[in-house]
Amino acid sequence: MPISPSEIIRQANNNIIFASIKMMLIDGKIDSREIDKIIEIYQLLFREVISTDKVKELIFEVMAMKDFGCDVSVIGNSIADSINSKRGKELATIALAEVMLSDLEQHDVEKDLILHICDLWETKDILQDHLNDN
Repeated sequence: MPISPSEIIRQANNNIIFASIKMMLIDGKIDSREIDKIIEIYQLLFREVISTDKVKELIFEVMAMKDFGCDVSVIGNSIADSINSKRGKELATIALAEVMLSDLEQHDVEKDLILHICDLWETKDILQDHLNDN
């Protein structure tokens, strides 16, 4: 049975959320502002409310993934491979930047991750435009 277009969009949005959670976790800290930003991104993508408890469940799902705890390049490749459409890459670039900026600290490991992904996706211009606007 073929996958419906709405299911394809839902899976793409899930991949953006998982990528955002990986960005949040890459520095080894979970900040409440980052969780709030993930909730905001989720609500924009899915047009539905998500609770903090549900986000925490998603965090545990991400922590159980085989790339969790690996180095930046492995996580970056995993994220890059999970999002294929041009629009998805653009949205994910902005979402990752938003999560990176949400705790008001740009950790080197976060910068390394987002730059690695943007290199793979060729979205550095989108990242730079977004960072300049914020």
